[in-house]
Amino acid sequence: QLTGLQILDQARPELHPCPSSSCLLTHHKEADWPILPSYRVPRPLSHTLPRLLPTACNCSGHSEECMFDRELFRSSGHGGRCLRCRDHTAGPHCERCRENFYRWRPRTPCQPCDCHPAGSLRLQCNDSGTCICKPTVTGWKCDRCLPGFHSLSEGGCRPCTCNPAGSLGTCDPRSGRCPCKENVEGNLCDRCRPGTFSLQSHSPAGCSSCFCYGHSRACAAAARFREHHIVSDFRQGTMLSSLCPWNLLDSLAGAEGWRARSTGGPEHPAQWSPRGLLLDPEDKEDLTAPEKFLGDQRFSYGQPLTLTFRVPPRGSPVPARLRLEGAGLTSTLRRSSSPSPLDARQPGEVQLKFLLQETSEDVDLPLPPFHFQRLLTNLTALHIQASGHSARLSGPVFLTEVRLTSARRGLSPPASWVETCSCPTGYTGQFCESCALGYKRETPLGGPYASCVPCTCNQHGTCDPNTGICLCGHHTEGPSCEHCLPGFYGNPFTGQADDCQPCPCPGQSACVTIPESREVVCTHCPPGQRGWRCEICDDGSFGDPLGLSGAPQPCQLCQCSGNVDPNAVGNCDPLSGHCLRCLHNTTGVHCESCQEGFYGSALSPRPADRCVPCSCDQAGSVSEQRPCDPVTGQCSCLPHVTGRDCGHCSPGFYDLQPGRGCRSCKCHPLGSQGDQCHPKTGQCPCRPGVEGQACDRCQLGFFGFSIKGCRACRCSPLGAASAQCHENSTCVCRPGFVGYKCDLCQDNFFLTAGGTHCQECPSCYALVKKEAAKLKARLTLMEGWLQGSNCGRTWGPLDILQGEAPRGNVYQGHPLLQGAQEDFLEQVTGLEGAVKAAREQLQALSRNAHCAQARAEKTCVQLADLEAVLESSEEEILHAATILASLAIPQEGLGQPTNWSHLAIEARALAR
Repeated sequence: QLTGLQILDQARPELHPCPSSSCLLTHHKEADWPILPSYRVPRPLSHTLPRLLPTACNCSGHSEECMFDRELFRSSGHGGRCLRCRDHTAGPHCERCRENFYRWRPRTPCQPCDCHPAGSLRLQCNDSGTCICKPTVTGWKCDRCLPGFHSLSEGGCRPCTCNPAGSLGTCDPRSGRCPCKENVEGNLCDRCRPGTFSLQSHSPAGCSSCFCYGHSRACAAAARFREHHIVSDFRQGTMLSSLCPWNLLDSLAGAEGWRARSTGGPEHPAQWSPRGLLLDPEDKEDLTAPEKFLGDQRFSYGQPLTLTFRVPPRGSPVPARLRLEGAGLTSTLRRSSSPSPLDARQPGEVQLKFLLQETSEDVDLPLPPFHFQRLLTNLTALHIQASGHSARLSGPVFLTEVRLTSARRGLSPPASWVETCSCPTGYTGQFCESCALGYKRETPLGGPYASCVPCTCNQHGTCDPNTGICLCGHHTEGPSCEHCLPGFYGNPFTGQADDCQPCPCPGQSACVTIPESREVVCTHCPPGQRGWRCEICDDGSFGDPLGLSGAPQPCQLCQCSGNVDPNAVGNCDPLSGHCLRCLHNTTGVHCESCQEGFYGSALSPRPADRCVPCSCDQAGSVSEQRPCDPVTGQCSCLPHVTGRDCGHCSPGFYDLQPGRGCRSCKCHPLGSQGDQCHPKTGQCPCRPGVEGQACDRCQLGFFGFSIKGCRACRCSPLGAASAQCHENSTCVCRPGFVGYKCDLCQDNFFLTAGGTHCQECPSCYALVKKEAAKLKARLTLMEGWLQGSNCGRTWGPLDILQGEAPRGNVYQGHPLLQGAQEDFLEQVTGLEGAVKAAREQLQALSRNAHCAQARAEKTCVQLADLEAVLESSEEEILHAATILASLAIPQEGLGQPTNWSHLAIEARALAR
């Protein structure tokens, strides 16, 4: 069995174990070389040599298997490539750590890089195991955020957004939550905690505690306040000292009221020089501030008080303390920071700042926030303890400026540290420093710190907010308005405005209330008056001394006209003076009139002649209780009844009935001849043709109800359907009859032989009808001329009308037509003359008034003459129309009469 190289080819030459580090392999290709553990890889002596010298595997102790790699051999001269490297190694010889592993030294084991997948740029680290981090990421393994960043993710870390004014540093690198100052909250430390306000960067607590005099924990920054500085720069004496050597006056002016006291010594004005206040070089000095730094300094809470010193070159910081006194409290602050140079042009100046806040690290014995602010509201003393003595000082020390930051009303720069409070019920003011209306201090004169409680004034007024004393109204008095004022009565504890009422007594004098009945009784009535309220006069007198029933009236004697018994009691009412016991049938306020049922003079000298019975008619009077007037005897009559004794009806009334009176005649003003009717029946006197009890309608067969009565219709009994006509006097005709009175047959109709109805004419009568139409046309022409406006136009229609009239021989000789024809011609001739006269007058008026021929309308000035002419013409035409209406020319025999009624209607129309 072979223990050396195993030859895997067809020839299988003999293989000998390698006795040393060099072996020879012959006649074999690289692909045919086996992989053998613990044996060397053949090393070719030359690429042209057919035989190779075997070489041992170089795997750095991390593998026992290797193979020949031609490319590796060509590049490095060593062809052995190790396989299956152990211990996280890699490389041809397992000489290095594999990817994402590292080792400190060559012989140390490989360790995993463990680079954070989100924080590192790649997972491979360097030889020290340090990973390459993304921006904003840090750490050996890139597993945490840089300071100021948080929340490691694939995108790196997010920057912290902590509010610098409210946070104590950078945020938590994992959660991003910011570390907040004491009075600040929120993930970003960007808001004040409840009970605080005004986030400021220089404040150790971040936000200032609400003061509000202890009455509220809800506040916010007030608007319209600006930053203000209270300053002492000790320069007031500088101008005088520049003119002459400074003296005591300059010292007093320059010190600005600051006083000093050394240890154990008395207080004296501070030592001033043009460079400032000189500190005692031998001992500590206590400087006391003047008035402008004292008083109410609430607006300096949380703000700095800055001291500026001038020290020798290379001098050490000046030790200083600040002591505040006020409201029975004391607070001491040491210097809050190391001195800092102010300006290069002012070498040797340093500043010390004291933050006036309880959370300042400079406070020796911190006060609660409320008490510290309470101290500032009434600052009575401000002391600065400083010393000009120091082992490292080689010259004097001066205090050159004291600057206290405060606020006052204004806009810019804004002072956001001034609070405005949200006050609870009972408080008011910007700082809840006052009691609201209706509230008072629980402790009288307790000041703004005392609680406010409701006023106890029984709803009768308000109280003084500081003393609590009620300012009573509603006529009350007392510490709690629990009593009515003198002259008033009532129960003031119900809390109503009208609890106390004026005493109903003369002069509003004192009164009392009877508890059982609640009656008010006056206790001090004036002389001559009596009653529970002094409201009545003594017997025999009357009046209204209190004005209970109107204006006050003094008491006076009653006046009863001698009709009472002077010896009787209660003859008159003590309030009104009305007589109550009248004699001799008299009555009235003063017994000045007769009783009901009597009349006469109650003041007659003889009692028997004073009042007599009324004797009123029972049917016409109102009642028996008051039948007549007590003076005139006139009885009280029923409606529309007259007479002293009410015995008959008034004019225009009738039918007297007991208990009802008389009824109105109601005679019609047009149909009656008067307004009086029969006193019994009520029939009114009617005008002709009028009927009815009130004469309010026409009789049957009458029309035209007017002030002249009614006119007879005169309807033809033969042709009318009824004896009653219309209001225009026209009758209702039977078929075939026409005319106002229905006494004519209509055109082409004739009265039958029996005279009972109208029968239609034969057709031959059409010629007559045609002639009638011509006549109607002529009348229309006449109407048009009369209505025309041409004053100069000649008139001819009447001639035409007359010429076109039915020829005289047509009905000539008929005995019935002779008189009618003559009458008709006479009327037409008269009409012609009247119209011609009107024409001539119109022409004359036209010439006189200069009527224009070319104008559509003309105006004639002689209107009076024209009106007279037209009235005359109207009368003539109306008269002719009446004749035409009554004119009928019958034919001979059974022919139809010529009816002129329609011509009469035309004539009336023309007259209008």
